[in-house]
Amino acid sequence: MLKPKKSLIAIVDDDQLYRKVLHFVLIKENYKLAFEAVNGADCIYMLKQTFNYPDLIIVDVEMPVMDGFETVKAIRLNWPFIKIISHSSVLDPGVKDKVIGCGADAFVIKGQQSMNICEAIEKVLGGA
Repeated sequence: MLKPKKSLIAIVDDDQLYRKVLHFVLIKENYKLAFEAVNGADCIYMLKQTFNYPDLIIVDVEMPVMDGFETVKAIRLNWPFIKIISHSSVLDPGVKDKVIGCGADAFVIKGQQSMNICEAIEKVLGGA
């Protein structure tokens, strides 16, 4: 079933500028922003505080406090209905395999951004 473009998406990344750019891309593509978090622990805290869960969370792999691997595992364990796209600037294929193994639905390399992330969102949410 095709999801409407008004899907609710959260961004988890320690890079403030990157979060702003990604936020702009998502709004331009007609998505709604659920929240922004600076690390995995911040994301988990926000998820515990809401009943209006995001349809999808975009999670950076490398973050302080709680990295993307642990964040993906925690989301998958506690909120298995939330879709997850992990992203990283690390080109090592082992990173992709590890994060998918933790439960991410897709992996995108940072820097190939706007179209690539939008295509991944559509695919993960069932639109492609």
